[in-house]
Amino acid sequence: MIRAVLTSSRADSPRVRELLNELARPLPAVYKINRGRSGFYHVVSRAVELGAAYTVVVYSRRGNPSLVRFLDNRTGTWLPYALKLTGVKLLSDMGHVHVRQRKADKAIVVDRTGSFIGDVLTEVFGFPLLNAVPRGYRGVVIAVHDARGRDWRYEVSMYLDGFDKIYGPQLRVADMIYMYPRKALPDAASGGRRLTGEHV
Repeated sequence: MIRAVLTSSRADSPRVRELLNELARPLPAVYKINRGRSGFYHVVSRAVELGAAYTVVVYSRRGNPSLVRFLDNRTGTWLPYALKLTGVKLLSDMGHVHVRQRKADKAIVVDRTGSFIGDVLTEVFGFPLLNAVPRGYRGVVIAVHDARGRDWRYEVSMYLDGFDKIYGPQLRVADMIYMYPRKALPDAASGGRRLTGEHV
């Protein structure tokens, strides 16, 4: 069963496409749809056909991932929050080109930052939100860390079976922002409702 679909805005880039690949490969119940020249309604229609509750859209600026938004396919509306990115480190950027990602049976979110990022990831992807990795756990760990970078506040990283093995990209999150006001897009693909949000 598919919980969430990943896709990009129409103006994507090789880095955005590789980011989507590195996120979709190991995460259970997550599926990637290549945007190509398809309209956003087509992408959402496909996500609904797959039974996905959410569509996750990665936007880019100057070729780099810059914003992540979340569409609730069941209501046809955008969630009011988004992740503003200042940068991304792919596996190749970190020297982990040898890592062979495989679809995991389970995943958890570990967040002790006091932010709402963990709550958002849990709502969208359906993974349990914990304060620590359980002893003997085997699966993907999505960890939200406080960062001391110059222009970002948090880092979201992916590990396997704990915190020793890097298993996916690292997202540098400037902040979680609230998207108001929301513009309406006509003729939603989700049950005849209206999609709301910026042009994608």
